[in-house]
Amino acid sequence: MEEKKVAIVGMGLLGTSLAKALMLHAGYRVLAWARREETRQWVRDNSAAHCVYDELDAVLENCDIAVLCMPVDAAIKMFPVCAAKLPPHAVVTDIGSVKLDICRAAEEFPSMRFIGSHPMAGTEKSGCEAAFAGLYNNADIFIVPPENADENDVELCRNMWLAAGAARVERITACEHDELVADTSHVLHLLASAMTLSILEAETPENQRRHFAGCATGFRDTTRIASSNPAMWRGIMESNAASVLAALDRFEVQYKRFRATIEDGDFDRFEALFSRGKLLRGAWLGYKKPRPARLVLCGIKHCGKSVTGKALAQLLPAKFVDSDDALFDLYRQRNPESTVSSVREIYRTLGEDGFRRLEGEVLSSLAASPGAMVVALGGGALSNKYVTRDILEKLGEIVWIDVDDAVAWERVRAGGIPPFLAAAADPEAEFIRSNAARRDVFQNYAKLKIVPGAGDFPRDNALRILAALENLS
Repeated sequence: MEEKKVAIVGMGLLGTSLAKALMLHAGYRVLAWARREETRQWVRDNSAAHCVYDELDAVLENCDIAVLCMPVDAAIKMFPVCAAKLPPHAVVTDIGSVKLDICRAAEEFPSMRFIGSHPMAGTEKSGCEAAFAGLYNNADIFIVPPENADENDVELCRNMWLAAGAARVERITACEHDELVADTSHVLHLLASAMTLSILEAETPENQRRHFAGCATGFRDTTRIASSNPAMWRGIMESNAASVLAALDRFEVQYKRFRATIEDGDFDRFEALFSRGKLLRGAWLGYKKPRPARLVLCGIKHCGKSVTGKALAQLLPAKFVDSDDALFDLYRQRNPESTVSSVREIYRTLGEDGFRRLEGEVLSSLAASPGAMVVALGGGALSNKYVTRDILEKLGEIVWIDVDDAVAWERVRAGGIPPFLAAAADPEAEFIRSNAARRDVFQNYAKLKIVPGAGDFPRDNALRILAALENLS
């Protein structure tokens, strides 16, 4: 890979952390500029960049990518000099928390190759001294290109963020971005500050002291971001006021639901709402945790592996593969004249051993395929002698979806009795017997198990799997 020269313009927490992260990557040379000489000297003293420039023009003239690491209004003021001094091939990006204003401002400089960025990372601290190379590890990054963006420019930005440690880089429009972060970030800072005021403001010093004494780790954890820079957040709220107000409306709906349960004495409903919040937060923790890129769902027939797997793949995101569908595709590819129309017919055609051989080939091929993946296994795949532990380890972490026999049997009956049960004198009894044997295998292989609740939707079970991942070592 040809070395890319990245100019970090603004060496605060985010800019210096990006510089430190890219310094660890052989494909990047980091050039730094900051307005204050004290900051530039700190960067030199702490080896936070390969080269530190005193002049803005000089750092821009020597880069392939310029990253404007400053508030949106300050970044916009940099556009004229960027347009004048950057080499024709160089790309400009930023780290701003709102995107509509900066993207509109960039349109005024058509010669400037601007690709908006927003890393979903940070702390309540500020300044180069608070920076660390791992700030962007496992982070989500939104990139906001203009409609006519050169795809090579988009890829250049994407690769830079991945090199800095990001787990996912998602393309999004400016409007979508600002509406999203109003919900996920901006309102949180407002609420943290509002809670701090409601709890710690008091009429007398004595009452205030008691509130200080009464606040412990719950208060600290909930209000941590109330320590963020007020001037910066004033600018963000001002730029994104309409979306923030809409997000506050959505928060108010949930707040009123909780309040109503207390007013009505409906604590069963309160517990259900609280449980849902706990599940969603657990799923978010599982999503954010550096995790296996691949998950394998097992369980008895009709336990919901495929529908749950599709929902899980959308949440991660990852490619979804139903191993039975992949088996069917491979069989038809090798037998183009065949008239078989289902996996059941393939089973009848090939017999048990032939079917398991083909299943083993499918899973071996999937194990060798790169990229994030969710695989739903056929019910007998883990008992297949042609599917080795090595194949399963390469496929991913195995999750067992455990449903009651009676629930699964009703689904089997609705879909038609499968071949392996058709010859049994009592298909239901044989189904239950085979499930008992398979459960021993699932227990042996699976690192995680979830038990779907009555009436749960596939996405509920996908969320349970994500929440369980948070505790996976």
